[in-house]
Amino acid sequence: MRISMAPPYLLIILLLISINLSAQTDYSQTANWYYHPEKPINLIANYDLDKAFINPDLSIDSTLTFPNQTETNTGVDVFWVHPTQLTDPPNFPTNIALADQPFALIASTILAQGALLGKYGRFYAPRYQPARPAAFLDASYSEAERAAARKGQSGTGERSEKVRVYRYQDGIVADQRLETKLQLRQILFDGDLSTLMAALIEQRTAQRLADL
Repeated sequence: MRISMAPPYLLIILLLISINLSAQTDYSQTANWYYHPEKPINLIANYDLDKAFINPDLSIDSTLTFPNQTETNTGVDVFWVHPTQLTDPPNFPTNIALADQPFALIASTILAQGALLGKYGRFYAPRYQPARPAAFLDASYSEAERAAARKGQSGTGERSEKVRVYRYQDGIVADQRLETKLQLRQILFDGDLSTLMAALIEQRTAQRLADL
């Protein structure tokens, strides 16, 4: 009887697939969600979505009131995938286990960036296992090059890196990459980013054409 063996690369692929399948996150468990309407302790459900306009003397000029509907079936569900936040990302091919991610930091970031969308309906924010693109640089790259690529994917949080300023006193949003200024209400309260995104896309397209 002749027994044929699978080529080594096929065995490696099958092994990677089996490892990946076994590592899949079970989203039927609410513990694997930062925020979920059925989560026993769902902090976003008690989050105040109201926004205030502040005077120069720090007194409140006016307030915009928004209902918190993060656990209400309005016919609209919000699904928020948070940005990757890692303090020491690896430089080898891997997914980052949930236990190795800064839960409190990510949860608070979601509140700051996406909570206002809870005015539309139920709010879902899953935990997931991110993979760092720099991790997939092949063996021809040195450790120094891998480290440089990894460093380039994350900022320092310093003021010099910020590209957008929200000027509440003047009611405008100033994006450092653009010469035009946008209305604060349109961007922050109405959630309308179409004008901003169109301007950035037009600018980036012009830059790429100039580089040809």
